[in-house]
Amino acid sequence: MAIELCDYTLRTGTGLKTSEVRSIAVGLARAGIENIELGRLTDASDIAAYTEMLRGMAQDASFSMMMDAEHFDCIDYTRLPECNGILQKIRLPLHREAKAKTLETARMLAGKGYKSIYNIEGIYTYSDMELLQLCEEIRGTDADQVTIADSTTLIDCRPLQRIALLLDNNLAPQVKIGLCSEGNAQLSHFIADSFLAVSMQQKRTVVVEGTLFGRGNPYGCICTECMADLLNEGFGASYDYGELIRLISTFMPESNADPGNSGAYHPAFYLSAKNHVDGEYSRYFLSKGILLSELDAVLKKVAETQSFCLFDESVAEQVQV
Repeated sequence: MAIELCDYTLRTGTGLKTSEVRSIAVGLARAGIENIELGRLTDASDIAAYTEMLRGMAQDASFSMMMDAEHFDCIDYTRLPECNGILQKIRLPLHREAKAKTLETARMLAGKGYKSIYNIEGIYTYSDMELLQLCEEIRGTDADQVTIADSTTLIDCRPLQRIALLLDNNLAPQVKIGLCSEGNAQLSHFIADSFLAVSMQQKRTVVVEGTLFGRGNPYGCICTECMADLLNEGFGASYDYGELIRLISTFMPESNADPGNSGAYHPAFYLSAKNHVDGEYSRYFLSKGILLSELDAVLKKVAETQSFCLFDESVAEQVQV
């Protein structure tokens, strides 16, 4: 089983300039993220605009866009440019009640050379027979990936295993199986870890989808930087974790501020845990103007004498930054 990451930060981001979108895409590709989702397809001209933005980039990553269901009938497919290999895939939400329309849209996209990524919404409510039928219908389209997409209503991972194995046994071997989980950061990561523990029978590529700083959902989702670090430590991957933290620090300036006492996920606390030092050290250094991108190096100095120790302000004051 091969494991890849998909980052959809740019699909959820707002207010970014074209130059910033390109810089984030370049950074994600440089960090080794295999799949990057750029934005939403609302008009035939959008693909040309993103293709122009990507021109000249190294093609180590695969790029996609998402087309929401309300735009299936709004796109003039006669004006849609032929796929030129730069932007290769379109993500389509697949709801049970609009399945036929989604599959029809996928076939129209395939006629232009684009592969489809299906987000199977509400998949945990599907019976085995319904999923078998869906797999059969998907075979008739040019599918690149089928994603298990749902909010974190799942705390028993046996349904996840049932669905993943059923998809594995009934989709063509070249179709990737993805996971997108939103609604609560901690539960989402638990579900992702459980997903990676499923023993696929086919020689299959699986994809875990997330965003930088968990910015895909106001209540949290899978965090790209955390999953990249997990795959580096436990699965022999080689993502550039430092580059991901640099992107967060540069384009999400709130990450450089004191995270407060909400208990919500923050990369600063993750860096503290990685270095085995009290999270209060991260809070202290951020309050002194240290950027998130600089924090790892500072915490490594603290760890030389303060691993697994409670915060000591006198020690923090002596660290050379």
